[in-house]
This record gives sequence, structure tokens and C-alpha cells, in this order.
Amino acid sequence: MRVAVVGKGGSGKTTVSAALIQEIIRRLNRVHLLAIDADINMHLGPLFGVDWSRSPEKHLSNPVSIEQIKRYLIGNNARIHSLSAFRKTTPPGNGSNLLFLETLNQTPLSAFDFGENTFHLMAVGTYSEDGLGTSCYHNNLSILENILSHASEGGNWIVVDMVAGTDAFASSLHAQFDIILLVVEPTRQSTDVWNQFVSLASAAGISNRLFAVGNKVNSTDDEKFLSEKIPENMLLGFLSDSKYLRDLSRRGGNLELSKLEEENRKAIQNMVKKMSTFPSTVRVRYAHLCALHRKYVAQNFITAQFGDLTTQIDPNFNLDKLVGKIK
Repeated sequence: MRVAVVGKGGSGKTTVSAALIQEIIRRLNRVHLLAIDADINMHLGPLFGVDWSRSPEKHLSNPVSIEQIKRYLIGNNARIHSLSAFRKTTPPGNGSNLLFLETLNQTPLSAFDFGENTFHLMAVGTYSEDGLGTSCYHNNLSILENILSHASEGGNWIVVDMVAGTDAFASSLHAQFDIILLVVEPTRQSTDVWNQFVSLASAAGISNRLFAVGNKVNSTDDEKFLSEKIPENMLLGFLSDSKYLRDLSRRGGNLELSKLEEENRKAIQNMVKKMSTFPSTVRVRYAHLCALHRKYVAQNFITAQFGDLTTQIDPNFNLDKLVGKIK
């Protein structure tokens, strides 16, 4: 199962991400879970006792990291003629190295893993000093697109704490998840963001993957407000404004699920229980990725430099590899 946690800045998406990750690990015990901090502000790691800033060379978007990861993913795929021709939408094909979560520690990505055992924790990274004034964070996220397109989670989980706002729709990221979970506060500004996501998800053909959780909900009026804005079948639950999380954000430290208020713990448990029943969309995701690849590589700046990159789509690629049925 793949989950992208999104929301406007300050909505609480990072703490919701961390709580979901901990509950998945607790509930499902031996499954592998890959958690990725894809927010430019990089707040997920500290909730697990990790200071991302101490090891910038381990960030996925570090130029050296990008080259190592891309070379591994390309593998022996004869349809990719150079490292620079491996674009952010390039799908896997015969000869590509796929990323199976059970054997992630046997791949070059293990060098960028801050987790341990069956819990894998990585960060995309933020701006470098060299990139100030000259780069866009979307460039950093390109390597995440490559990783997700070549990952096979099978019965395991991938949870990504996404960049704030609707930026996922500027890339292939919106098409690379089974669930897009929007953290919504009981405010007009937050429900406006929900409406933007609904509109964009509809246009992208992924409305059935969009869900919401109400956060900082402190009264029946708050619940009513959100329930009037969000359809019942898309609203996975409510989380109250947490004194524990507020104190944690001030003093710092690890998020401990056992210290979360009982009503919030139960809400997180129910959300994971519901999400566990959702179907995998891997075959639909792959078809969507190929469609986005055709659109992306048709742009003039791509064709002028590389020619026709639609040939990177392998008609003989066995999708059972991505499903995890064969390796």
C-alpha cells in the first residue's frame, strides 16, 4: 500500500504521517515500511530521532545520490541510452532494477536509509547552497518519482510526507500512490485546499484515491463543518487538537504513539484499519505513468535533446514484477 500525506502548510500533515507510520509498524508488525520525507522543510525525521541536517550526503536529491540511484535503477534496460535520458517519468522495463522493500538493504539505497530492520526512513532533501536562486524544489523531487516508479511494495507499505499544497500535480507523483490523504483543518482556508485537490484529482482521473482526515477538530461544530464539506466516504476520521503534539513541537523529540490522547490513538488505529482494506492500484498506476511519460517527453526541450523517448515504454514489461508476484 502506498500513501501520500498532503495538506496546506501548518495543517499537521507531518505529525499525522508519523503517527500513521508508527501505527502501521505496530499493527502489522513484520511488514516492511518505507517512509520518505519529501517536504522541503524536512520535519519528519526529528519525530523519529533523526537530524537530517547532519548527513546531507545521505539525502536522495544530493547529486551524488541521484547518480548512484539512477544508475542502479537503469540496470540493463537497453531502452535507456544514457543517465540524462532517464527522465522523471521514465517507467521501468525489462532489465531495470526494481526496488523490493524486503531486500532494500541489499541495494544502493541502503546508503541513504536512516531507519533500521524493517523500517526504512529516507529524506529527499532541501535546497543546497549551490542551488539557491537557481533551482526549483520540483527538481529535487524528480528522484523520488524515479524511486516510486521502480518500487514494488507487494504487501508492504510506502508512506510519503509530501511537500505542502498541490505541488504533487505538477509531476507524476499524484499518480504514484494508492491513497492520497489530505489533512484538513476545520477552516475555510483548509477546505479550499481540499476543493483544489478534488478538482485536480478529478482532472487527473484519481478521484477514487483521494481521502481526507480532519485535524485539530475540537467540537461537534468542527466535525459538522468538515462533514458538510467532505463526502462521508472520503473522510477517514477526525483527530482532535493534541496537547501532547503541541508540547512535542515546542520541545522536540520523538513522537511516541502511546503518549497520544486515547481518542486520537483510536482514530489513527481506525484509519490504518480502513486503509489496509483498500485495493492496490499498481496496474492502473503503471498505465497512468506511461501516459504521463508520453506527455512529458513530447515537450520540445526533451525532443530537441533526446529525440523520441516514448520508446522507453516497454510493451513486453511483465507487470507481475511490480505487483510483486515475481522478482
